[in-house]
Amino acid sequence: NCCSMRSRQPYVYPSTHSAKIDFLLAGLQVFFTIPQWVHFRTMLVSLLITPFKATVRGRARALASGFSTHRTKHNEFLQLHEALLGKALKFYAVLLVALLYKAGARLHVIVDDSRTAKTGKHVQAAFHLFDHATKRFLWGHQFLAICLEYRGVVIPYAIELYRQKADCLKRRVPFRKIPQIAEDLLTSMPDFGVKEVFVLADCYYASKKLIGAVRAKGYQFVSFFRANRKLCQVSGPGRPTTVGRAAKRLFATRRKRWVTVGKGRFAAIRTLYRVPGVGVVPIIFSRKKGRKGVLAVFSTDPSLSTREILAIYRIRWSIEVLFKQAKQHLGLVAYHHRDERAVRSHLQLVFTAYALLTHLFLSEQRAQGRRLTKKLLASFSVRDTQGQVRQMVALDTFDLLKEHHHNVDGRVIQDLKSHLLAA
Repeated sequence: NCCSMRSRQPYVYPSTHSAKIDFLLAGLQVFFTIPQWVHFRTMLVSLLITPFKATVRGRARALASGFSTHRTKHNEFLQLHEALLGKALKFYAVLLVALLYKAGARLHVIVDDSRTAKTGKHVQAAFHLFDHATKRFLWGHQFLAICLEYRGVVIPYAIELYRQKADCLKRRVPFRKIPQIAEDLLTSMPDFGVKEVFVLADCYYASKKLIGAVRAKGYQFVSFFRANRKLCQVSGPGRPTTVGRAAKRLFATRRKRWVTVGKGRFAAIRTLYRVPGVGVVPIIFSRKKGRKGVLAVFSTDPSLSTREILAIYRIRWSIEVLFKQAKQHLGLVAYHHRDERAVRSHLQLVFTAYALLTHLFLSEQRAQGRRLTKKLLASFSVRDTQGQVRQMVALDTFDLLKEHHHNVDGRVIQDLKSHLLAA
């Protein structure tokens, strides 16, 4: 129904948001009523301007609007419409893939989770969890995210908050483990119109059910196995072993092949193994030059070469960059919401803001007549594009002051505008 959604004319009303932003977000307006749309735009653009305003009141005051911007209305919007924001985010991702479409290009679906510490003891869905980065336990939230990587562009697709089993029993809601949440999101994915789709994840998601769900969608799975994962060699005696013992034996007895992927060189050994719950898959035991650890990367697509499998798996790092940029520039974890529904809405708004910056960059490059080459797409910067949004909103505010406030001296407005452009 993309054509029918695009054909609707957006409702135009006075505000201090840039007309360029309204044009980019026009495809999402079909999901909201007019009051919901006002709150959505206000909260979204305020995230881009002042991402570290932790309270709803601070973000509501960041922008003036022709309608009421009282904090209670925005709180109600965040608490009642987290499912609506999730649908809009997924639809936005589909639109961006269609904008970037190129025949023969592969689509990579990346799955990963992240954690954030919180100080409030009464925050819903918070629990004691282990942070692998700091090697300590903390009180906070854990959330699962899925992003798309297409032609070098990272597109946020979905983000879900994880709830502990005890909390689910207390609130009488069904409990889902993190791999089950990922399985549900992957199963409900639409058809992107791309022939080759690869799902990338770390070893935590390399389970029988998740790989089965990926295969049922017609996708391929690329990940790696832990050292204690059991497997059996197809050729030879076929004795059962583990990934760790197989890697040690192969690197001691077999000749290694050097493979260059990007700027890194890897010593790789490829062989077929039968893995319980997965089947027969090619496993590449690789060791990066200058390091001691061996990584057992595998793919459910046996037609891929060794270099292709390693190159595809390296794309998984894109979601780590997405997390870092969203936390550093868009305030992904800068929220002070007690209600878990508001927390989900905030996470989805941040991902929508990231998608909006990507859309703005692509539309400007197309408007300038540039071809979306690999080098050009790699030049996308969240910080620079966020600065453009701030400038557009500020200039639009000056124009609105000059148009509607006749008692304000026009020369003062023009001087402020000139100083802003000079800065």
